[in-house]
Amino acid sequence: MVTAFMEENIVFLILSITLIFFVWGKIRYDFVALIALFAVIVFKIIPAEKAFTGFAHPAIITVAAVMVVSQGLQDSGLIDLVARWLLKLGNNFFIILW
Repeated sequence: MVTAFMEENIVFLILSITLIFFVWGKIRYDFVALIALFAVIVFKIIPAEKAFTGFAHPAIITVAAVMVVSQGLQDSGLIDLVARWLLKLGNNFFIILW
């Protein structure tokens, strides 16, 4: 039987390992997140039938949409064009930011 204290430690360990893999960047973020989700299911931190209910939350859908749009802007070359235009203003960070 897993006590509440053990659950907290397991969740902390899973989050720590997940963060390390996110920072490391060698494994795709979505794969790392799904493995972390699978780990909390295996350790019975959350029930399997409720594991994917968070994907329907509007915040998740918004983040996914922003990632799709930003990748589209990067692939189209628009970000490079804007960056070159901003660099023509000079090297002063505050001028570029303004």
